[in-house]
This record gives sequence, C-alpha cells and structure tokens, in this order.
Amino acid sequence: MKKLLAVLVAGVFATAAAAGIAAEASPASSVKAVKVEKHAHKKGASAASAAQKAQAKKAASTASAAQKAQAKKAASTASAAQKAQSKKAASTASAAQKAQSKKAASTASAAQKAQAKKAASTASAAQKAQAKKAASTASAAQKAQAKKAASTASAAQKAQAKKAASTASAAQKAQAKKAASAASAAK
Repeated sequence: MKKLLAVLVAGVFATAAAAGIAAEASPASSVKAVKVEKHAHKKGASAASAAQKAQAKKAASTASAAQKAQAKKAASTASAAQKAQSKKAASTASAAQKAQSKKAASTASAAQKAQAKKAASTASAAQKAQAKKAASTASAAQKAQAKKAASTASAAQKAQAKKAASTASAAQKAQAKKAASAASAAK
C-alpha cells in the first residue's frame, strides 16, 4: 500500500516537473510572450498543484480504505485465532479435569478397598479373640463342673462306704453275739 502511494506521488511530481520544463523550454521572443508564458506557467502550475492535491487525496483515501480493510482483516484473523485458542484451552482444561477426576475416583476406590480390607481383618481378629476367650471360659467352666461332680461323687462314695462298713459291723456284731449266745447255751 505504501509502495502504491509512493508511485502515485512520484507520478504527480513527474507530471509537474514535465509541465515546468515544457514551460521553460518555450522561447521568449517578447515581453508580452514572456508575460503570457509566465501566466500560462502559473496557470499550469496551479492546475498541476490542484491535480497533485486531488491525486494525493485520492491516493490517501485509497490507502486509508486499504488500511481499514487490512486492519479489519487482521482483527478478524486475530479474533478467529483467539476463538480457536480459547476453544483449544477449554478442551485441554476439560480433558485435564476429566483425567484428574478419574484419578481421584480411582484413588478413593483404592482407599475404600484398603479400608474395607483392614476393617474385615480387624473384625476377623476380634472374632478369633472372642471365640478363643469363649472357648477358654467354657473349658474353665467345664473343668470346675467336672471337679465339683468328682468331689460330690467322692463324698457320696465315702458316705456309702462308711454306711456299708457300719452296717457290716453291726451285722457282724449281731452274728458274733448270736454265735456266743448259742455257744453258751450248748455248754
């Protein structure tokens, strides 16, 4: 765009210079001719100046329109690039969030499994200890009961034996007394 403007301005100056050279190259035979020539030169310079101004204005307007179009295009391209970049960033963030969420869920699941396993192990150990204690208590109770039963049986046996011995002794005494009495009668 700048090159186009430079070419246009150079063209205007070249035209003006050519007009000036043509005016100077014409022969001045008389004062009147010089005056006419000067007047024509002045008129030509004025026309050239107006043409230059018009051409410069047109070139500036064209350049301005081109700059506006270029700026608009650049802004549109930048906006599209920003949108694409924003969309890509959002997509990347979403993927990162999904991955993080999945990882967190996996970690939580692993922690829950470990906790459940530990709880089950603790419960199993508690059950084993409780069962062992119950068995030990039952065993002690059985031993005490058996000892008590043996002691009771032993006492009963002793009493029965004593009673049997006493009965036997009384019978023996009666039999001995009867035998002595019979012997005495026989004499």
